[in-house]
Amino acid sequence: DTCPEFDCEATPEWCYDETATRNNGQCKYPCAGGEVRLWEGESSCVALNEVIVDFEGEGLTGDIPDEICDLTNLTLLNLRNNKISGNIPECLCDGTMPQLTKLILTDNQMDGIIPDVCWDNIWITTWDIGYNNFNGKLPNSKPFSDNIEVFRINDNGFTGSIPEWI
Repeated sequence: DTCPEFDCEATPEWCYDETATRNNGQCKYPCAGGEVRLWEGESSCVALNEVIVDFEGEGLTGDIPDEICDLTNLTLLNLRNNKISGNIPECLCDGTMPQLTKLILTDNQMDGIIPDVCWDNIWITTWDIGYNNFNGKLPNSKPFSDNIEVFRINDNGFTGSIPEWI
């Protein structure tokens, strides 16, 4: 799983991080045109038209990068079992990615209050955010749509009474 060969001079600067180095005319961790780097490493180049991103158990750290928002055709995002921190980017829920139906963030170190726009998402059918450190109150009214198939929020820090819709 390596990124394709490319010409270092022709590749846009945003496509590789600041720590990229030249080694015998090769750039470290390159992405070809039409791709975006989500995390540092050879296997994290993702085509902008990709529909599935599955980085389960890849040892990823840090926040979910803003570049994830460029993957507007994404239908499934699986980041289960990593060490990802921070909150859920609003672009995963706000209609920027209307094809995204499966969001799997279980077993990370994510935290914060879930953005309201995420609870209102009508496209998500799999909402799997268990085993993180999210907090705040769960919405009183049922989130999402009646199309929800998987809803896992266990082992977080949510407070308040359990809403009837659960």
